[in-house]
Amino acid sequence: MQREKNIEKTHGNLRFSIIITGWNRIMNLLELKWKANSNRKAVCGNIKYMKPFFSKEKENILIYPEEILLLNTDKGNYFIGEQKKEYKLIYSTDGEGRIEYKGKEYKLEKGEGCFIDCRNVYKCITTQIKWEHVVLTLSGKMVSAIYQEYEKSGIIFSSSEYPDFEDRLYYIMKKLVTKRNLSCFDVSCHLNHFLTKLLFSVQNNKRRNEAEKSLIMKVVSYMQDNFQKNIKIQQLADYFNFSPSYFRKLFREEMNMSPKEYLSYLRLKFAKEELKNTSKNIAVISEEAGFQSPEYFSQVFKQITGVTATEYRKTQKAENP
Repeated sequence: MQREKNIEKTHGNLRFSIIITGWNRIMNLLELKWKANSNRKAVCGNIKYMKPFFSKEKENILIYPEEILLLNTDKGNYFIGEQKKEYKLIYSTDGEGRIEYKGKEYKLEKGEGCFIDCRNVYKCITTQIKWEHVVLTLSGKMVSAIYQEYEKSGIIFSSSEYPDFEDRLYYIMKKLVTKRNLSCFDVSCHLNHFLTKLLFSVQNNKRRNEAEKSLIMKVVSYMQDNFQKNIKIQQLADYFNFSPSYFRKLFREEMNMSPKEYLSYLRLKFAKEELKNTSKNIAVISEEAGFQSPEYFSQVFKQITGVTATEYRKTQKAENP
């Protein structure tokens, strides 16, 4: 989204530079109260903050917002969160950051977010020149239950899993800022629907990923049993109902190599055993391994191992007479 205007405010020793974008334009709809404290000073960047929305009524609300932060932080800046009985939804609108949480590191690129339990120590670090992100802090009786289910699928989510995620988040934040004809229970309902839909989207994505992983492992098993045949990657993708590009992407994610590379690995593994344990002609071995021609076999073998098939055989025979 294009930047349209800059506004600057000063509160105490902390200077707020507000960059108005499609996201934080909503924070300028009405008068906002600014807050600076020791926690905020740990973040050296642009901050826009909205104070808690409810006080007396919140004990009876299932989900309620504690605060909204819109941050634009510089590379290298970080924020260490206090341990509190609350939850944070952190969503990256531009740039890139890293979250350290429960002994693990999670990268958040544009369009990605995470949901964390602030009773655990966490750290937000800006890893690119700028990192623009939204932080929605939530409390209430229902949030814990939603988080526990959410955590089973992992704490990271992508807006691509929830097609209208940004629209819904934008809508809720706009409602919270304006607070026009919006009761605390209305807010709770909006947030409950938003988080529940996000949870379902993440769970559905996890189930889809597990199903795809299962199919990829079937592909791997098929390749292991049939690598000596004339296997075509296009045919494998078609058989398992994947587009070639998506098939290659899923395969690499699971096996850390492309389907073609894995097929070559299986064939070379077989060829090495044959070179080591038999006296078969190299051309015969290349054919039995599934290579198109002895010349192609020799090319791949030298490229992967750094030596020719003949040199490899001599070395193995010398080491294992």
